[in-house]
Amino acid sequence: MNKITLLSATLIGCFLFSTQLFAQEDKLNVSGNIQGTFQTSKENTSIGSSDVPEKVLMNAFSNLRLNYKNLTLGMRFEYYNPPILGIDKSYEGEGISYLFANYKIKDFDFTVGNFYDQFGSGLIFRSYEERDLGYDNAMKGVHIKYQPKDGIQIKGFVGKQRLFWDLGPGYVRGIDGEINLNSAFDIKKKMPNIDLGASLVSRYQENTNSLYNITENTHAYSLRMNSSYKGVNLEVEYTGKSQDPSSQNDFKLNEGKALLINTSYSTKGFGASLSVKHLDNFDFRSDREATGQNLLVNFNPALTRINTYALATFFPYATQNSGETGMMAEINYKVSKKTPVIGGMYITANYSNSYKVKAVATDSISTTNDDKNFVIVKESVDLFSRAQNADGSDYKLFEEFYIEGSKKINKKLKLTAGYMYTLYNTKLNTGISTNNGDIIYANFGVVEAKYKLKKRQTLRMELQHLATTQVHSDSEGNWAQALIEYSKKGYFVAFQDLYNYGHSTNKVHYPTISAGFTNGVTKVSATYGQQRAGIFCIGGVCRTVPASDGLTLTITSTF
Repeated sequence: MNKITLLSATLIGCFLFSTQLFAQEDKLNVSGNIQGTFQTSKENTSIGSSDVPEKVLMNAFSNLRLNYKNLTLGMRFEYYNPPILGIDKSYEGEGISYLFANYKIKDFDFTVGNFYDQFGSGLIFRSYEERDLGYDNAMKGVHIKYQPKDGIQIKGFVGKQRLFWDLGPGYVRGIDGEINLNSAFDIKKKMPNIDLGASLVSRYQENTNSLYNITENTHAYSLRMNSSYKGVNLEVEYTGKSQDPSSQNDFKLNEGKALLINTSYSTKGFGASLSVKHLDNFDFRSDREATGQNLLVNFNPALTRINTYALATFFPYATQNSGETGMMAEINYKVSKKTPVIGGMYITANYSNSYKVKAVATDSISTTNDDKNFVIVKESVDLFSRAQNADGSDYKLFEEFYIEGSKKINKKLKLTAGYMYTLYNTKLNTGISTNNGDIIYANFGVVEAKYKLKKRQTLRMELQHLATTQVHSDSEGNWAQALIEYSKKGYFVAFQDLYNYGHSTNKVHYPTISAGFTNGVTKVSATYGQQRAGIFCIGGVCRTVPASDGLTLTITSTF
């Protein structure tokens, strides 16, 4: 019996023994969930999908949690044999990936083993998982929280990050403090609610690079303030980072900084928000040689709208940790019912952009290794500065404008119409190639209708169109999409077809049929058909999804 199997059996035995031991006192609580995703795919030369030699791919996991008084034990077993398409092959295998013990006593909270946490908005530290993307940077170590009084919390940790079935080489340490002034000082008057916070995170990694004299300790600090009063909210966070030469910044000696400002206002029938962001050399990892999404200590959010319509997701923007500056603004408005024709309509308008920052070289160091000369550069970047193209215009990475109107026509029919314009720079947004210059311009439109047939029975239809300058051997030109979905309480069935009619040589259909049902705490869904290759993103974190032609079945349940 191998070590993983032996450990699994031991832990499961402990859980079962604990259940029998404490069940008579009715003080033991056992909970958890289980999920399995099965996938098949066959070769289809028209869409570029390959045959799966294993015939069936599978991702599965189960969380088990036991709570008795102040003690909580938890574990997660994962199974990837092999992982479904688009999930990194390094996950292949099975075992206990997450294991912890948590104990709470008075004002203290102790955790040993694996844990997730976030400081502030995540600019300085965020440990989390996004299962649909195959992303998990769980910490393994010690985590402590202390709440000396209402409104004040201090927490700290030390540990290493998960890297597939192993741990990254660097040690990550952090401490965070937060105070709510209103609670801490018992302010009962009608005053703004104010939260202040500060964080410090450091990474230690031994320097094994003979070429560069790299500091082994890198630290970052963060200051933040959140305030709300009536319908107005304001969040500001500034983060700085010491020199962190790495493979992601060509081993430059720059210090890093990040600024995130979120503000919003809402009242009856109206809401508005504005977010501004600046990132400069803020790729922070527990391994300076890591690439892709591996071993990120922090999380840099993408200030873009989260699109749900199929064709609107073709050009998703991913945060450029090396440097970007941009903004996002959104307005939501409900038209007065007394207004002719459009009375009662909900209108949403969103605009976002991102620019490459302007870096100015301030110093350089020459070094020699193996008779080769290397130059290490130090640069300076001003807040909100923008790099320029050769013609003097700002170097734009991304721009998007979206407007949508939704109106309930009568008790049974609701209509939605939307339009989106996108500018997409292919040089830095990976995964898309073009033979028509660096910039892709896209125009998207959608019309959606929801019709209530009977009580708890709905028919939904979509028509979408995407006009684009994209020129790519797999997916060039314009697209059209049609969808029809029937849903009843606990059930749904849908048919969708994406048609790449603008392709010059290969006008391809991507039909799929989906169905699912919910029975108590168990959900089952299945999709059969063809999936285009592309980029799938959630919150600015992306993964490339290859083309597939087959069945995907997902089962989830909780207990």
